[in-house]
Order: sequence, then structure tokens, then C-alpha cells
Amino acid sequence: MVQIKTDNDFYKDKVMLRANHLPHGDLRVLDCFAGKGVIWRGVQYCTGRRISVLPIDSRFDVFSVLHGDNVDYLYSLDLSRFNIIDLDAYGIPYRQLKALFTRGYSGTVFVTFIQTAMGGIPFGLLEEI
Repeated sequence: MVQIKTDNDFYKDKVMLRANHLPHGDLRVLDCFAGKGVIWRGVQYCTGRRISVLPIDSRFDVFSVLHGDNVDYLYSLDLSRFNIIDLDAYGIPYRQLKALFTRGYSGTVFVTFIQTAMGGIPFGLLEEI
């Protein structure tokens, strides 16, 4: 069976998860798997809040401000500038979470990912658990 990756599966659920758990005050988001920015535009629309988003994506077929490997950015950016980091990955964003824990990030982290029945769980994650 072929696994087809689809951007924004469970769109409404992802938007509402974020909208219902936003911190107070200014919202400064580092969106590590930004794609076309649909999720955070949806959050802004349904909450009416102003949200500043710095998008990262590795694909060349989408618009993004930061293009490349988000793990590199997580180790090099000043993460204190963001009160939300979004990890909406196709797989398990283990390397990204490890970067956040290593750097001592303190803020809201949204993690949504796809785990298929035949997909493996990163060995490093299992080791740390």
C-alpha cells in the first residue's frame, strides 16, 4: 500500500487544538513545518488574534521565509523570541523535540504528527523513553 502524504489532514482539529490553547499576550510563532501557512492563518481567522509567524519549510514548492532543515534553525535561532513553536510533521518530530529540550526552550509547543501502522518510531525516542 502506498502512503500518500497530504498537507493539513485533520485541518479543523489542528486549528482548534491551537486556537484553544494559545498563551496570553502577543503571539510569536516559529512554524517548523509551515508548508503554505494554512494552519496559522486558520487560527488567526477563528480567534481574531494577531499572530506573527516565522515559517520554515524544506520544500521548494511552497513559500517560506526560512528555507531548509528546521533542526538547523532550532539550534541556531534565538528561541526566546518565540512563545509558540509548532511541530506539525508527517512523521514523529523527534529531532526537533530533542533540539528544543537540549536548548531549554520554555514556551508552548504544539506537536501533531502522522504515525502509520507500518511506520517506525525513531530509535532515539524509544531509547530516551
